[in-house]
Amino acid sequence: ECACAIRPHLRVWSPHLCPKGAADYAWAVTGSSLTWDPGKKEHTQVTGPVSVNVTCVACESLTVWTGTWNHAGARPDPHQLGHWMPAEGHSVYAVGLQEGGWQRAEGEWFYMVSAHLGEDYLTLGTMTLHDVSLILLVRKACALDIVSVEGGSHAFSEPELNGRGGVAISFRYHDTSFCFITCHLAARTVRVKPRESNLVELLRGLHLGLQDT
Repeated sequence: ECACAIRPHLRVWSPHLCPKGAADYAWAVTGSSLTWDPGKKEHTQVTGPVSVNVTCVACESLTVWTGTWNHAGARPDPHQLGHWMPAEGHSVYAVGLQEGGWQRAEGEWFYMVSAHLGEDYLTLGTMTLHDVSLILLVRKACALDIVSVEGGSHAFSEPELNGRGGVAISFRYHDTSFCFITCHLAARTVRVKPRESNLVELLRGLHLGLQDT
């Protein structure tokens, strides 16, 4: 009832309550609640009709933009972001970074990305390992439908890969699980086998829950 009053366009997935052929329906049910009466200093049971906005549509549209940028230790021009990352039109942005040692202060890259996307987006999470980082931002309209946000990181065990590894952030949107990973693998395409080994180690080393999905 509270959700329907605050966000009238919010729908609860209850196909058994929708009439045949209807995608959305305002369902009235009788409900009761035990409330505390401060005047009488006792509990009072309140009974009456409750309005619930239901839908039989089991999915909602969600668009995702993903990108990763190896800065090679150089500070990027904030104006370059506009050519690389569109500032509107997507529900979720997963922004990866490698070799971000140019950052004079922790969070400089984060503020650059946040300013580029604007006030319509919230930061769902950030993960950093050495000079590898991942920022996950979501449109405010989607934020209340996201739960079980978790993060993880893993540094590679090989000594020659000092400072390299991967970070990840996962979440659940309604009944769908998402996981985004940014990593810094062994350099150069001629090292395909070592890079494959890096990925195997990374996936085994990341421990993200979501035990119920």
